Amino acid sequence: MAVFLIQKFDWIIERLGIKSKRQMDEEKQNADINVLKEHAKKTDENIDKILHSINDLKQSIGDVGTQVSSLQTRIDENEMCKLSDRITQNYQYYKGKGQWTEMEKWAFDNLCQSYLRAGGNSFVKNIVIPKSKDWEVVDE
Repeated sequence: MAVFLIQKFDWIIERLGIKSKRQMDEEKQNADINVLKEHAKKTDENIDKILHSINDLKQSIGDVGTQVSSLQTRIDENEMCKLSDRITQNYQYYKGKGQWTEMEKWAFDNLCQSYLRAGGNSFVKNIVIPKSKDWEVVDE
């Protein structure tokens, strides 16, 4: 009988629109859960946008790195050509004279070493440098 009375009481309260504290707490919890779910959804969307931006930045950085590498290769090739030209001019000049000063020798040796460090060819190493050792060093 007590169960019947409780059920009737609950039915009357529901019809009158009266809510128990438990029902109000559950509704508040459900509302809070919905707010949290919405925040989580927006957070996930923001994280996806950030990850997409990071991937775009990675691609851009990779592209810039490739361009820098290409430019550096061209600069290195240009410097190698300039060094080769200066070595050739000096070699022809001093070969004809057969002599040079200590300072000219030092400058020429540094040119050759720079060229070789930059990846220069064996012509300088096997021919130019050995022949330059035959030239006489004179006082200035």
